[in-house]
Amino acid sequence: MLFPDTSLDAAIEHGESLRSAIQERALPHATSPTASSVTVSIGVASCHPSALDDPKALMQAADQALYRAKESGRNRVKAGTAGRHESTMTPLD
Repeated sequence: MLFPDTSLDAAIEHGESLRSAIQERALPHATSPTASSVTVSIGVASCHPSALDDPKALMQAADQALYRAKESGRNRVKAGTAGRHESTMTPLD
């Protein structure tokens, strides 16, 4: 999801609201090796448009944050930023 004109904190709140709503539904996930109900891991990234040379960098930062969420135990929101000349995400925890 894209949230134009949204701060990183607000985007994290949106992600956490989505994660929490899915968890509260307690949808059965009988075939999952990690959880008995459906959960979601979310990667959030933020940038200022003037600091972004390559729009793909924003997607890469969100993807890296997603993998950090999964590696940290799943069912959580992790965030980072993408900006000019950054080859990797700046983690925010």
